[in-house]
Amino acid sequence: MRPAAAAGAALLLACAPAASAAPDPPEAQAVLEVLEPARPGFVPEAAPPRFVLLDEGRVIVGGTSALFSGTLARPELGQLEQRLAALRRAAPAGAVRLGPGPRRFRLRLLKGRPVEVEAHGDPETAAPDQQPLARLLADLAAFDHASLRPLAPSAYLATAVEQTLPGGCRAWTLAVSLAELLAEPREIPAAQQAGWPSGAVAASVCERGRRYAVTFRPLPPVAADARRD
Repeated sequence: MRPAAAAGAALLLACAPAASAAPDPPEAQAVLEVLEPARPGFVPEAAPPRFVLLDEGRVIVGGTSALFSGTLARPELGQLEQRLAALRRAAPAGAVRLGPGPRRFRLRLLKGRPVEVEAHGDPETAAPDQQPLARLLADLAAFDHASLRPLAPSAYLATAVEQTLPGGCRAWTLAVSLAELLAEPREIPAAQQAGWPSGAVAASVCERGRRYAVTFRPLPPVAADARRD
């Protein structure tokens, strides 16, 4: 990356809404987040998790904004659990560089002793000794399954920063104030969020002569419901 481009990317990351501190679903066994390169109006940290393994083979799969849910067959679950167990035994210490490229992966294993693995770069270019991790990340990042069906979030985690995005902007109409969102992320009921961009796509908002970038991270229903219990 050229120095000017690197500086611009760093500035964009510094100005983007901070990673939403959304809780993991209470039954989560493994969670993968894939952070694509940031660009104006696109905040990778606000996208839903790419893959979540829950109890009994249930899975949640996320894209830029959408959520899907499904269930693995017992043999499929057994194979995945074996791969996760092997990774847990050989989990690398610190961040791993798989190869060139700006993609970032965060894989958290939550069953038993928590393990977190962070990897950078393209899994396709990983060295031979990194292949088990690289293949697992690539498979989960591109996960597809016949059982997947759309999953409607029951809430969103809203985050805001003062930032001017390209193009126009819209008035703020939600009950929670922008001042509250600037202080900390707030959970927004799905009904209130309707009509706004969601996930990694930021909304450009104008209020009292200032401009803000606001993101709404979809919360899977199990996570949102647990927060209210």
